[in-house]
Amino acid sequence: MNLQERFNLQKSAFREQNPMPLAMRKEHLHLLDRILNDHEKEWIETLHKDFQKPAFETFITEISIVRKEIEYHLKNLQKWTKPERVKSFVGNMPSRDYLYPQAYGVCLIIGAWNYPVNLILQPLVGALSAGNCVVLKPSELASHTAALLTELVERYFDPSVLTVVQGDGEISAELTAMPFDLIMYTGSSQVGRLVMKAAAENLTPVILELGGKSPAIVHDDADMTVTARRIWWGKCLNAGQTCVAPDYVMVHESVKEVFIAASKRVLGEFYPDASGANPQTRFADMARIINDRHFNRITKLFTSKEAALGGFSDAETRFIEPTLVEVDREHPLMSEEIFGPVLPLITYRNSDEVVEFVNSGETPLAFYAFTKNQAFAQDLVQRIPFGGGCVNDTIAQLANLSLPFGGQGNSGMGAYHGKTGFEAFSRKKPVVHRSFSLDVPVKYPPYSESKLGWIRRLLKFA
Repeated sequence: MNLQERFNLQKSAFREQNPMPLAMRKEHLHLLDRILNDHEKEWIETLHKDFQKPAFETFITEISIVRKEIEYHLKNLQKWTKPERVKSFVGNMPSRDYLYPQAYGVCLIIGAWNYPVNLILQPLVGALSAGNCVVLKPSELASHTAALLTELVERYFDPSVLTVVQGDGEISAELTAMPFDLIMYTGSSQVGRLVMKAAAENLTPVILELGGKSPAIVHDDADMTVTARRIWWGKCLNAGQTCVAPDYVMVHESVKEVFIAASKRVLGEFYPDASGANPQTRFADMARIINDRHFNRITKLFTSKEAALGGFSDAETRFIEPTLVEVDREHPLMSEEIFGPVLPLITYRNSDEVVEFVNSGETPLAFYAFTKNQAFAQDLVQRIPFGGGCVNDTIAQLANLSLPFGGQGNSGMGAYHGKTGFEAFSRKKPVVHRSFSLDVPVKYPPYSESKLGWIRRLLKFA
Protein backbone atom coordinates (compact mmCIF):
# COMPACT_ATOMS: atom_id res chain seq x y z
CA MET A 1 0.00 0.00 0.00
CA ASN A 2 1.15 3.55 -0.69
CA LEU A 3 1.01 6.31 1.93
CA GLN A 4 -2.43 7.56 0.97
CA GLU A 5 -3.90 4.05 1.03
CA ARG A 6 -2.48 3.40 4.50
CA PHE A 7 -3.83 6.72 5.72
CA ASN A 8 -7.29 6.08 4.25
CA LEU A 9 -7.37 2.59 5.76
CA GLN A 10 -6.73 3.96 9.24
CA LYS A 11 -9.18 6.83 8.78
CA SER A 12 -11.94 4.35 7.91
CA ALA A 13 -11.00 2.04 10.77
CA PHE A 14 -11.05 4.86 13.30
CA ARG A 15 -14.48 6.06 12.18
CA GLU A 16 -15.88 2.54 12.50
CA GLN A 17 -14.52 1.77 15.97
CA ASN A 18 -14.44 5.17 17.67
CA PRO A 19 -14.36 5.08 20.61
CA MET A 20 -12.07 2.07 20.57
CA PRO A 21 -13.16 -0.44 23.25
CA LEU A 22 -10.99 -0.60 26.33
CA ALA A 23 -10.35 -4.32 25.81
CA MET A 24 -9.01 -3.65 22.32
CA ARG A 25 -6.67 -0.93 23.57
CA LYS A 26 -5.31 -3.28 26.21
CA GLU A 27 -4.84 -5.98 23.60
CA HIS A 28 -2.76 -3.57 21.50
CA LEU A 29 -0.59 -2.70 24.50
CA HIS A 30 -0.03 -6.39 25.23
CA LEU A 31 1.00 -6.95 21.62
CA LEU A 32 3.49 -4.11 21.86
CA ASP A 33 4.88 -5.59 25.05
CA ARG A 34 5.35 -8.94 23.28
CA ILE A 35 7.28 -7.22 20.51
CA LEU A 36 9.75 -5.99 23.12
CA ASN A 37 9.84 -8.94 25.50
CA ASP A 38 9.81 -11.83 23.03
CA HIS A 39 12.41 -10.21 20.79
CA GLU A 40 14.72 -8.63 23.35
CA LYS A 41 17.82 -10.36 21.96
CA GLU A 42 17.03 -9.16 18.43
CA TRP A 43 16.66 -5.55 19.60
CA ILE A 44 19.99 -5.71 21.42
CA GLU A 45 21.77 -7.14 18.38
CA THR A 46 20.14 -4.63 16.06
CA LEU A 47 21.06 -1.53 18.05
CA HIS A 48 24.62 -2.81 18.31
CA LYS A 49 24.70 -3.04 14.52
CA ASP A 50 23.46 0.53 14.15
CA PHE A 51 25.93 2.27 16.47
CA GLN A 52 27.51 -0.30 18.78
CA LYS A 53 25.10 0.44 21.61
CA PRO A 54 25.98 -1.70 24.67
CA ALA A 55 23.43 -4.35 25.63
CA PHE A 56 23.15 -2.88 29.14
CA GLU A 57 22.18 0.54 27.78
CA THR A 58 19.77 -0.96 25.24
CA PHE A 59 17.97 -2.75 28.04
CA ILE A 60 17.76 0.13 30.54
CA THR A 61 17.13 3.01 28.11
CA GLU A 62 15.13 1.34 25.34
CA ILE A 63 13.43 -1.94 26.24
CA SER A 64 12.73 -1.76 29.97
CA ILE A 65 11.58 1.87 29.98
CA VAL A 66 8.99 1.24 27.26
CA ARG A 67 7.79 -1.95 28.97
CA LYS A 68 7.36 -0.03 32.23
CA GLU A 69 5.35 2.57 30.32
CA ILE A 70 3.09 -0.19 28.96
CA GLU A 71 2.67 -1.66 32.43
CA TYR A 72 1.77 1.75 33.85
CA HIS A 73 -0.88 2.34 31.19
CA LEU A 74 -2.42 -1.12 31.58
CA LYS A 75 -2.69 -0.53 35.32
CA ASN A 76 -4.37 2.88 35.03
CA LEU A 77 -6.14 2.88 31.68
CA GLN A 78 -9.60 2.01 32.96
CA LYS A 79 -9.49 4.95 35.38
CA TRP A 80 -8.14 7.39 32.77
CA THR A 81 -10.83 6.57 30.20
CA LYS A 82 -13.75 7.34 32.50
CA PRO A 83 -15.52 10.69 32.03
CA GLU A 84 -14.34 13.20 34.63
CA ARG A 85 -17.08 14.96 36.61
CA VAL A 86 -16.49 18.70 37.03
CA LYS A 87 -18.32 21.45 38.90
CA SER A 88 -21.50 22.67 37.23
CA PHE A 89 -22.25 26.31 36.43
CA VAL A 90 -24.95 27.72 38.68
CA GLY A 91 -26.90 29.08 35.71
CA ASN A 92 -27.20 25.57 34.24
CA MET A 93 -28.49 23.87 37.36
CA PRO A 94 -29.65 21.24 37.66
CA SER A 95 -26.92 19.75 35.47
CA ARG A 96 -24.02 17.28 35.49
CA ASP A 97 -20.88 18.38 33.66
CA TYR A 98 -18.17 16.05 32.37
CA LEU A 99 -14.93 15.92 30.45
CA TYR A 100 -14.85 12.94 28.07
CA PRO A 101 -11.37 11.73 26.99
CA GLN A 102 -11.50 11.38 23.19
CA ALA A 103 -8.84 10.02 20.86
CA TYR A 104 -7.63 12.40 18.16
CA GLY A 105 -7.96 9.85 15.36
CA VAL A 106 -5.07 8.97 13.05
CA CYS A 107 -1.72 10.06 14.48
CA LEU A 108 1.75 10.28 12.97
CA ILE A 109 4.75 9.62 15.22
CA ILE A 110 8.18 10.43 13.78
CA GLY A 111 10.96 8.87 15.84
CA ALA A 112 14.61 9.79 16.32
CA TRP A 113 17.75 7.80 15.59
CA ASN A 114 19.50 8.26 18.94
CA TYR A 115 16.99 6.13 20.89
CA PRO A 116 15.31 4.40 17.95
CA VAL A 117 13.14 2.13 20.11
CA ASN A 118 12.33 4.34 23.10
CA LEU A 119 11.57 7.59 21.27
CA ILE A 120 9.08 6.03 18.89
CA LEU A 121 7.48 3.32 21.05
CA GLN A 122 7.09 5.22 24.32
CA PRO A 123 4.84 7.85 22.72
CA LEU A 124 3.11 5.03 20.82
CA VAL A 125 1.99 3.60 24.17
CA GLY A 126 0.09 6.81 24.90
CA ALA A 127 -1.37 6.92 21.40
CA LEU A 128 -2.66 3.34 21.55
CA SER A 129 -3.99 3.62 25.09
CA ALA A 130 -5.93 6.75 24.08
CA GLY A 131 -7.56 4.76 21.26
CA ASN A 132 -5.87 6.18 18.17
CA CYS A 133 -4.71 4.59 14.95
CA VAL A 134 -1.03 5.30 14.31
CA VAL A 135 1.52 5.62 11.52
CA LEU A 136 5.12 5.27 12.69
CA LYS A 137 8.04 6.82 10.82
CA PRO A 138 11.35 5.59 12.30
CA SER A 139 14.64 7.31 11.53
CA GLU A 140 16.46 6.00 8.50
CA LEU A 141 19.81 6.63 10.22
CA ALA A 142 19.25 3.67 12.56
CA SER A 143 18.39 1.49 9.56
CA HIS A 144 18.71 -1.95 11.17
CA THR A 145 16.40 -0.95 14.01
CA ALA A 146 13.89 0.56 11.58
CA ALA A 147 13.85 -2.69 9.58
CA LEU A 148 13.24 -4.82 12.69
CA LEU A 149 10.49 -2.46 13.87
CA THR A 150 8.76 -2.73 10.49
CA GLU A 151 9.01 -6.52 10.45
CA LEU A 152 7.60 -6.98 13.95
CA VAL A 153 4.78 -4.45 13.63
CA GLU A 154 3.66 -6.09 10.39
CA ARG A 155 3.75 -9.48 12.14
CA TYR A 156 1.80 -8.47 15.25
CA PHE A 157 -0.54 -5.61 14.24
CA ASP A 158 -3.31 -5.02 11.75
CA PRO A 159 -2.25 -2.11 9.49
CA SER A 160 -5.61 -0.45 10.10
CA VAL A 161 -4.40 0.16 13.67
CA LEU A 162 -0.63 0.47 13.38
CA THR A 163 1.71 0.67 10.41
CA VAL A 164 5.34 1.62 9.81
CA VAL A 165 6.60 3.76 6.95
CA GLN A 166 10.33 3.77 6.22
CA GLY A 167 12.20 6.38 4.22
CA ASP A 168 14.27 9.54 4.29
CA GLY A 169 13.41 13.20 4.74
CA GLU A 170 11.34 13.28 1.55
CA ILE A 171 9.02 10.62 2.97
CA SER A 172 8.76 12.55 6.23
CA ALA A 173 7.85 15.70 4.30
CA GLU A 174 5.19 13.80 2.36
CA LEU A 175 3.74 12.40 5.58
CA THR A 176 3.66 15.70 7.46
CA ALA A 177 1.80 17.30 4.56
CA MET A 178 -1.06 14.81 4.98
CA PRO A 179 -4.10 15.73 7.13
CA PHE A 180 -3.27 13.69 10.22
CA ASP A 181 -5.25 14.42 13.37
CA LEU A 182 -2.05 14.80 15.43
CA ILE A 183 1.66 14.73 14.63
CA MET A 184 4.44 14.02 17.10
CA TYR A 185 8.04 14.61 16.08
CA THR A 186 11.24 13.95 18.02
CA GLY A 187 14.49 15.37 16.68
CA SER A 188 16.22 18.63 15.90
CA SER A 189 14.75 22.10 16.30
CA GLN A 190 15.51 22.83 12.65
CA VAL A 191 13.38 19.93 11.39
CA GLY A 192 10.79 20.59 14.10
CA ARG A 193 10.09 23.97 12.51
CA LEU A 194 9.49 22.29 9.15
CA VAL A 195 7.13 19.75 10.72
CA MET A 196 5.16 22.50 12.45
CA LYS A 197 4.97 24.55 9.26
CA ALA A 198 3.66 21.59 7.26
CA ALA A 199 1.16 20.67 9.99
CA ALA A 200 -0.16 24.24 10.04
CA GLU A 201 -1.41 23.86 6.47
CA ASN A 202 -3.95 21.30 7.77
CA LEU A 203 -4.37 22.91 11.21
CA THR A 204 -2.94 19.70 12.65
CA PRO A 205 -1.81 19.95 16.29
CA VAL A 206 1.78 18.95 16.98
CA ILE A 207 3.90 17.63 19.83
CA LEU A 208 7.55 18.52 19.33
CA GLU A 209 10.30 16.92 21.41
CA LEU A 210 13.49 18.72 20.43
CA GLY A 211 16.72 19.47 22.31
CA GLY A 212 19.18 22.25 23.07
CA LYS A 213 22.20 23.06 25.19
CA SER A 214 21.27 21.64 28.60
CA PRO A 215 23.55 22.92 31.40
CA ALA A 216 24.88 21.24 34.52
CA ILE A 217 25.74 23.69 37.31
CA VAL A 218 28.35 22.58 39.89
CA HIS A 219 28.38 24.74 43.02
CA ASP A 220 31.31 25.05 45.42
CA ASP A 221 29.66 22.86 48.07
CA ALA A 222 28.82 19.87 45.85
CA ASP A 223 30.10 16.37 46.62
CA MET A 224 32.59 16.40 43.78
CA THR A 225 33.06 12.65 43.35
CA VAL A 226 29.33 11.94 43.17
CA THR A 227 28.79 15.01 41.00
CA ALA A 228 31.46 13.99 38.49
CA ARG A 229 30.16 10.45 38.43
CA ARG A 230 26.58 11.50 37.70
CA ILE A 231 27.49 14.15 35.13
CA TRP A 232 29.82 11.86 33.20
CA TRP A 233 27.32 9.01 33.31
CA GLY A 234 24.75 11.31 31.74
CA LYS A 235 27.31 12.53 29.20
CA CYS A 236 28.70 9.11 28.23
CA LEU A 237 25.32 7.35 28.07
CA ASN A 238 24.70 6.56 24.40
CA ALA A 239 27.98 8.39 23.66
CA GLY A 240 26.34 11.67 24.57
CA GLN A 241 23.71 11.24 21.88
CA THR A 242 20.89 11.99 24.31
CA CYS A 243 18.62 15.02 24.08
CA VAL A 244 18.72 15.53 27.87
CA ALA A 245 22.45 14.87 28.30
CA PRO A 246 24.37 17.65 30.05
CA ASP A 247 25.63 19.66 27.08
CA TYR A 248 28.02 21.82 29.06
CA VAL A 249 29.05 22.26 32.68
CA MET A 250 29.34 25.51 34.64
CA VAL A 251 31.63 25.03 37.64
CA HIS A 252 32.19 27.51 40.44
CA GLU A 253 35.63 29.00 39.85
CA SER A 254 36.86 27.93 43.30
CA VAL A 255 36.38 24.21 42.58
CA LYS A 256 37.29 23.98 38.90
CA GLU A 257 40.50 21.99 39.48
CA VAL A 258 38.72 19.75 41.97
CA PHE A 259 36.05 18.96 39.36
CA ILE A 260 38.68 18.21 36.70
CA ALA A 261 40.54 15.87 39.05
CA ALA A 262 37.30 14.13 40.05
CA SER A 263 36.36 13.76 36.38
CA LYS A 264 39.69 12.11 35.58
CA ARG A 265 39.28 9.72 38.49
CA VAL A 266 35.66 8.86 37.63
CA LEU A 267 36.34 8.22 33.94
CA GLY A 268 39.18 5.92 34.97
CA GLU A 269 36.70 3.97 37.10
CA PHE A 270 34.08 3.84 34.33
CA TYR A 271 36.52 2.72 31.66
CA PRO A 272 39.58 1.07 33.30
CA ASP A 273 42.74 0.57 31.28
CA ALA A 274 44.58 -1.89 33.51
CA SER A 275 45.96 -3.88 30.57
CA GLY A 276 47.21 -0.85 28.65
CA ALA A 277 44.59 -1.45 25.96
CA ASN A 278 44.01 1.08 23.22
CA PRO A 279 41.08 3.54 23.61
CA GLN A 280 38.85 1.48 21.29
CA THR A 281 39.08 -1.56 23.56
CA ARG A 282 38.99 0.46 26.75
CA PHE A 283 35.71 2.12 25.75
CA ALA A 284 33.94 -1.04 24.60
CA ASP A 285 31.08 -0.14 26.96
CA MET A 286 30.31 3.08 25.10
CA ALA A 287 28.27 3.52 21.92
CA ARG A 288 29.73 5.05 18.77
CA ILE A 289 28.61 8.15 16.87
CA ILE A 290 25.75 7.27 14.51
CA ASN A 291 27.37 8.29 11.19
CA ASP A 292 30.30 10.09 9.57
CA ARG A 293 28.45 13.38 9.23
CA HIS A 294 27.80 13.67 12.95
CA PHE A 295 31.32 12.46 13.80
CA ASN A 296 32.88 15.11 11.56
CA ARG A 297 30.56 17.82 12.91
CA ILE A 298 31.54 17.10 16.52
CA THR A 299 35.29 16.72 15.99
CA LYS A 300 35.45 20.00 14.06
CA LEU A 301 34.21 21.86 17.15
CA PHE A 302 37.45 21.35 19.13
CA THR A 303 41.04 20.15 18.84
CA SER A 304 42.67 17.42 20.91
CA LYS A 305 45.24 19.97 22.15
CA GLU A 306 42.44 21.88 23.90
CA ALA A 307 41.29 18.89 25.94
CA ALA A 308 41.81 18.96 29.68
CA LEU A 309 40.82 15.27 29.61
CA GLY A 310 40.47 12.85 26.72
CA GLY A 311 40.52 14.21 23.19
CA PHE A 312 41.16 11.01 21.21
CA SER A 313 38.91 10.18 18.25
CA ASP A 314 38.92 7.65 15.42
CA ALA A 315 37.10 8.43 12.18
CA GLU A 316 37.07 4.85 10.90
CA THR A 317 34.99 3.58 13.83
CA ARG A 318 33.32 6.93 14.64
CA PHE A 319 34.69 6.77 18.17
CA ILE A 320 35.13 9.85 20.35
CA GLU A 321 36.70 9.53 23.78
CA PRO A 322 34.93 11.26 26.70
CA THR A 323 36.53 14.70 26.55
CA LEU A 324 36.57 17.74 28.83
CA VAL A 325 37.44 21.11 27.27
CA GLU A 326 37.78 24.42 29.13
CA VAL A 327 36.07 27.07 27.00
CA ASP A 328 34.78 30.62 26.96
CA ARG A 329 31.38 31.77 25.73
CA GLU A 330 32.60 32.27 22.16
CA HIS A 331 34.11 28.80 21.70
CA PRO A 332 32.65 26.71 18.82
CA LEU A 333 31.55 24.05 21.32
CA MET A 334 29.11 26.60 22.75
CA SER A 335 27.56 27.43 19.36
CA GLU A 336 25.31 24.37 19.02
CA GLU A 337 24.07 21.26 20.80
CA ILE A 338 27.04 18.87 20.79
CA PHE A 339 25.25 15.50 20.88
CA GLY A 340 28.46 13.64 21.66
CA PRO A 341 30.75 12.78 24.63
CA VAL A 342 32.50 16.17 24.66
CA LEU A 343 31.86 18.37 27.70
CA PRO A 344 32.73 22.09 27.61
CA LEU A 345 33.57 23.63 31.00
CA ILE A 346 32.90 27.26 31.94
CA THR A 347 33.48 28.81 35.35
CA TYR A 348 31.16 31.16 37.24
CA ARG A 349 31.27 33.25 40.42
CA ASN A 350 27.64 33.62 41.53
CA SER A 351 24.08 32.56 40.75
CA ASP A 352 23.26 35.75 38.86
CA GLU A 353 26.06 34.96 36.42
CA VAL A 354 24.62 31.45 35.89
CA VAL A 355 21.11 32.76 35.31
CA GLU A 356 22.27 35.43 32.89
CA PHE A 357 24.38 32.98 30.89
CA VAL A 358 21.77 30.22 30.60
CA ASN A 359 18.88 32.61 29.90
CA SER A 360 20.85 34.40 27.19
CA GLY A 361 20.47 31.29 25.00
CA GLU A 362 17.55 29.16 23.86
CA THR A 363 15.45 27.41 26.51
CA PRO A 364 17.17 24.07 27.30
CA LEU A 365 15.32 20.76 27.39
CA ALA A 366 17.04 19.81 30.66
CA PHE A 367 18.72 21.57 33.57
CA TYR A 368 20.91 20.11 36.30
CA ALA A 369 22.22 21.70 39.51
CA PHE A 370 24.67 20.07 41.93
CA THR A 371 24.75 21.60 45.40
CA LYS A 372 23.99 20.92 49.06
CA ASN A 373 22.48 24.41 49.31
CA GLN A 374 18.75 24.03 48.66
CA ALA A 375 18.24 27.79 48.55
CA PHE A 376 20.81 28.06 45.76
CA ALA A 377 19.17 25.19 43.85
CA GLN A 378 15.68 26.63 44.24
CA ASP A 379 16.88 30.04 43.09
CA LEU A 380 18.17 28.55 39.83
CA VAL A 381 15.12 26.31 39.31
CA GLN A 382 12.77 29.26 39.75
CA ARG A 383 14.68 31.75 37.57
CA ILE A 384 15.74 29.54 34.64
CA PRO A 385 13.15 28.18 32.16
CA PHE A 386 13.75 24.58 31.06
CA GLY A 387 11.83 21.45 30.07
CA GLY A 388 12.67 19.27 33.07
CA GLY A 389 15.61 18.60 35.31
CA CYS A 390 17.25 17.30 38.45
CA VAL A 391 19.03 18.59 41.50
CA ASN A 392 22.13 16.46 42.16
CA ASP A 393 21.68 14.04 39.25
CA THR A 394 21.26 13.89 35.48
CA ILE A 395 18.59 12.21 33.31
CA ALA A 396 16.80 10.82 36.41
CA GLN A 397 13.73 12.93 35.60
CA LEU A 398 12.87 10.49 32.78
CA ALA A 399 12.58 7.51 35.12
CA ASN A 400 9.48 8.73 36.96
CA LEU A 401 6.35 8.16 34.86
CA SER A 402 4.46 10.56 37.13
CA LEU A 403 6.58 13.38 35.68
CA PRO A 404 5.81 14.72 32.18
CA PHE A 405 8.64 14.88 29.65
CA GLY A 406 8.71 17.80 27.25
CA GLY A 407 10.38 21.06 26.32
CA GLN A 408 9.64 24.74 25.99
CA GLY A 409 10.34 27.10 23.11
CA ASN A 410 13.29 25.91 21.07
CA SER A 411 13.40 22.65 23.05
CA GLY A 412 9.85 21.67 22.11
CA MET A 413 6.18 21.85 22.96
CA GLY A 414 3.80 19.38 24.51
CA ALA A 415 4.77 16.49 26.79
CA TYR A 416 4.23 12.79 27.35
CA HIS A 417 5.18 9.88 29.68
CA GLY A 418 2.69 8.17 31.96
CA LYS A 419 -0.75 9.76 32.26
CA THR A 420 0.57 12.80 30.41
CA GLY A 421 1.16 10.51 27.43
CA PHE A 422 -2.45 9.36 27.47
CA GLU A 423 -3.58 12.97 27.71
CA ALA A 424 -1.23 14.08 24.93
CA PHE A 425 -2.94 11.77 22.43
CA SER A 426 -6.49 12.54 23.53
CA ARG A 427 -8.48 15.68 24.16
CA LYS A 428 -10.97 16.32 26.92
CA LYS A 429 -14.36 16.85 25.31
CA PRO A 430 -16.63 18.95 27.55
CA VAL A 431 -20.30 17.94 27.81
CA VAL A 432 -23.13 19.40 29.93
CA HIS A 433 -26.04 17.08 30.83
CA ARG A 434 -29.08 19.22 31.73
CA SER A 435 -32.46 18.30 33.11
CA PHE A 436 -35.80 19.27 31.51
CA SER A 437 -36.95 20.53 34.91
CA LEU A 438 -36.42 24.04 36.29
CA ASP A 439 -36.38 25.82 32.93
CA VAL A 440 -36.17 29.37 34.30
CA PRO A 441 -37.27 31.83 31.57
CA VAL A 442 -34.96 34.63 32.70
CA LYS A 443 -32.51 34.05 29.80
CA TYR A 444 -35.17 34.02 27.07
CA PRO A 445 -36.51 37.02 25.14
CA PRO A 446 -38.16 39.37 25.53
CA TYR A 447 -35.35 40.94 27.60
CA SER A 448 -35.98 43.45 30.36
CA GLU A 449 -34.18 45.40 33.06
CA SER A 450 -35.56 43.07 35.73
CA LYS A 451 -34.23 40.02 33.88
CA LEU A 452 -30.82 41.66 33.58
CA GLY A 453 -30.90 42.33 37.31
CA TRP A 454 -31.59 38.67 37.99
CA ILE A 455 -28.64 37.69 35.76
CA ARG A 456 -26.35 40.09 37.62
CA ARG A 457 -27.38 38.62 41.00
CA LEU A 458 -27.04 35.05 39.67
CA LEU A 459 -23.50 35.60 38.39
CA LYS A 460 -22.39 36.62 41.88
CA PHE A 461 -22.86 32.97 42.90
CA ALA A 462 -21.14 31.51 39.83
